Amino acid sequence: RGAQAVEPARLQLVTGHYFRTLRQQAQLGRLLGPEDDRTLGRHPVAVISDGFWNARFNRAPDVVGTELIVNGTAMTVVGVTSSGFFGASVDTRTPDIWAPVMMQSSLRFQADYGRTGGDLEEPWPAQPDVFWLNVILRTPSEGAAAGAEAMTLALRRETPPVEGQSPDVAKVVLLPGPGGFSSM
Repeated sequence: RGAQAVEPARLQLVTGHYFRTLRQQAQLGRLLGPEDDRTLGRHPVAVISDGFWNARFNRAPDVVGTELIVNGTAMTVVGVTSSGFFGASVDTRTPDIWAPVMMQSSLRFQADYGRTGGDLEEPWPAQPDVFWLNVILRTPSEGAAAGAEAMTLALRRETPPVEGQSPDVAKVVLLPGPGGFSSM
């Protein structure tokens, strides 16, 4: 589309199961899938929000295949989210762009993290001392939630504590998610 001015955009990194877990469908193109999130830095693809598509691309029907430069990395738009989709978090602004978690290092994404070690200049997905993901779990029914919570608590107990961190710091709490999650 020719040279464009630099403009800020809200980026969220998600796994290849994110949109399917939230039962979303693209209104144009496709959403990210597991095939986009297997190898560090290898799938420079992005999904854009309906609002970003409207504001930045004037709802151009040929937006799929367009190149975006995100923090110096060329990303190809593969789809547009449905109108009204805001993501999983209700206490933040809707992301403009979703990209695969495995693109974290290439995109120089360094937000919303905590750490007990690790090297922030290296890719985060391979570092257990950098924690930065929220986990979303969809159960087939409300009754299955209790079993899922017990299973995740058992997995947490089997996970060795991070050096210098109390084992009580990381907790597993399952909450109903139809309205998204909030840190408030």
